[in-house]
Amino acid sequence: MPRKKIISKDKFKIELGQRIRVIRKAKGISIKQLEAMDESIDRSNLSRFEKGELLPTSYTLLKLATLLEEDISSFYNGKKKED
Repeated sequence: MPRKKIISKDKFKIELGQRIRVIRKAKGISIKQLEAMDESIDRSNLSRFEKGELLPTSYTLLKLATLLEEDISSFYNGKKKED
């Protein structure tokens, strides 16, 4: 069976950050507003996530998905949750 190529960690961080940004902006929510929704979320880290500079933990992704009312899989495959 042929091996599937796995993307690099850096590329994964960038793509994940782009998906987070696209979903957040589609909801019309600023980084500042998102930070205000949950005091444990730091604005500077959110910015670093979206720039692909920092990889969020799975728990942070779960919190972001919940706050943005999205399925967590949206961050991984770019598909929006069905209503």
